[in-house]
Amino acid sequence: MPLSGAQMAEAEAARRILGDEHFQAILDRVVATAVGHAMFLDRCEEREHYRQIVIAVGHIRNEILAAAELPEADKAATELARSME
Repeated sequence: MPLSGAQMAEAEAARRILGDEHFQAILDRVVATAVGHAMFLDRCEEREHYRQIVIAVGHIRNEILAAAELPEADKAATELARSME
C-alpha cells in the first residue's frame, strides 16, 4: 500500500532528526542524567520518575527510527507481495 504524503513527510523529518548529532547528544545527556538519578537517588518515587524518563526517551527514539525506515519497509512489503502473486 503506498504511503501517504504525511507519512513520507514524517519519514523525511525522522531521518533529519536521526542525523542531527546535536539533538542526539542532548537525548544522550538526558538519558545519562536520568540513569544516574534512577540508580542513586534515595527516594523510590524519584528513582521511578527518572526510570520512566529513560524508558520514554528510548520509546521516542524507537518511534523515530521506525518512521525513518517506513518507506523502505513499505517497499520491501510491496516487493514481497508481488513475488507471492
